[in-house]
Amino acid sequence: MISKFYCLISKVVLAIWSQNETRQYCFIAGLLLVQMAALQILLIDDNPHQLRPLIEALKEQGHRPTVAYDGSAGYARAVAMLPDVIVLESQLPRMDGLTLVRMLAANAQTEHIPLMFLSESAEPAMRLAGLRAGAVDYIAKPFEPAEVIERIDIHTRLAAGQKGPAAGGARGGRAGADNGGANAVDPAAHHEAVKAAGSDLYHHDDVLFRAIRRMVFDGVEHPPSLAELARSLGVSQRRIASVVKSQTGGSLFELVRGRRMSKAARLLVRTGLPITDVAIETGYSSAANFTTAFRDYFGVTPTAYRRSHSFK
Repeated sequence: MISKFYCLISKVVLAIWSQNETRQYCFIAGLLLVQMAALQILLIDDNPHQLRPLIEALKEQGHRPTVAYDGSAGYARAVAMLPDVIVLESQLPRMDGLTLVRMLAANAQTEHIPLMFLSESAEPAMRLAGLRAGAVDYIAKPFEPAEVIERIDIHTRLAAGQKGPAAGGARGGRAGADNGGANAVDPAAHHEAVKAAGSDLYHHDDVLFRAIRRMVFDGVEHPPSLAELARSLGVSQRRIASVVKSQTGGSLFELVRGRRMSKAARLLVRTGLPITDVAIETGYSSAANFTTAFRDYFGVTPTAYRRSHSFK
């Protein structure tokens, strides 16, 4: 299949040629347009053999795919090269795909890069979780390379129309970081890739905290425990607790409780839900437990809070 970009290149080169410009100018114009059209695409998958047809198709269209084999190396590679788009598996070693998407969305350097899942998992719940985590698309395997490339084209064009550091302005830096981009990161180079982004992937506490907060807030009804957060993000429980403390002045429990109480107050004022339903929506097992927690936090019962705010 001939790329739309190459059609554009052909038209421009022919137009220049028709104006009796030299062949040298035509050649330079063609090279410049090829460079502009080529996308740097980071593929993150622990089974790259499945991606071979896609990689070949991308190369045929002039794009520069790079492959990383696990979530941690993928994150390091993304920060180092700032690709135009990232296509990843949801089930990855060392850092799962959902966590990786949250981390990339929490990092100001990578938050504008379109993230697309290309995954073995086709369950509706997983698709929804991927989109909620911050992905712009979710494609189940087996896949048709032409469809994936078309979707990549759509999302990169949409991203190019948005303001942000990854919406086309960083292309020059990306090219230098990737040295051509058509190479895959072999497994032996994983640790080197991680070191390139710093021995600690989350050396900026605000990036780690935004990822923690997003994971907690996305599931405030059943928030992850300290151990689950540490396991998902690949850091120690002590590091999680320390970052939450430094960013909020409190504990993970207090962060969760504050989010639950904020949601409860909003539901009490803006909806007519019974207290029992508000309790369920905020993760409490019973109206009694919810009422006790709410009174401890606000100093009044949920019913009194609703009554006092109903006229404001």
